Amino acid sequence: MTSKDLFVISHSDILIKEASEFAKGIGLPFYESIKASPEQIKSLEDTYFLVYSRERIFLKKGLKKSSPIFCNFLKWSKQSYKNLLLKAFKGIPENSTVIDVTAGLGKDSLVISSLAKKLLLIERIPWVCALLQDGINKFYKEIPDLNKIEVICEDSNKYLDSLKLGPEVIYIDPIFGINSRSKAKKDLQALRDLTDLGNTGKLLKKSLNHATNRVIVKRHKKSAFLEDLKPTFSLESRVIRYDIYQTESN
Repeated sequence: MTSKDLFVISHSDILIKEASEFAKGIGLPFYESIKASPEQIKSLEDTYFLVYSRERIFLKKGLKKSSPIFCNFLKWSKQSYKNLLLKAFKGIPENSTVIDVTAGLGKDSLVISSLAKKLLLIERIPWVCALLQDGINKFYKEIPDLNKIEVICEDSNKYLDSLKLGPEVIYIDPIFGINSRSKAKKDLQALRDLTDLGNTGKLLKKSLNHATNRVIVKRHKKSAFLEDLKPTFSLESRVIRYDIYQTESN
């Protein structure tokens, strides 16, 4: 085992078989953490685990007790809306479909779904899709906008290639793949540690050919334009920048 490995575990004897089947379904190895020795626990302190429980599915680092990483839509719904993101979507057509082609943990999805008729979260990594779907299943009754969201576990480039009718808006957030000396939040660091960014440049060019109204790209303020493509306009905060690429309707 290495620190870059990811394993499914369960802390309940009753759920061992169920958790093992879940792991198989998302293509991850299952590790019976409850049988780990003190030496093994020490050696695995930098390894990530996907914990399967009755309450939720969550990510954690090491086998010792630590704060879980999961799609906490209920907590995020109580935070103030991100005004800059709202401005980036200002003026989109009524009843728009939005596709987020870099879904990640879906932190911006509540803001986006409040403005759209339908939000598709495209994510190629099965365990990330599992976290997203679990979060939606847990909180959709408390948060009606979650009912507008559909999680699609597929490579974004392939998904866009399959579209016969483009959405009004495509959203790209490659921010977690940017090298930075600043300390990232725990969930962001986990994504950096366990995933790769992929070809977002190719994704941007393809998105520009499919979105009928605009493509929105989230960047660090000091980052270069994605693929050196200049946007129609940009919106900036102290840290974040949204590059908006207006497109013509096909």
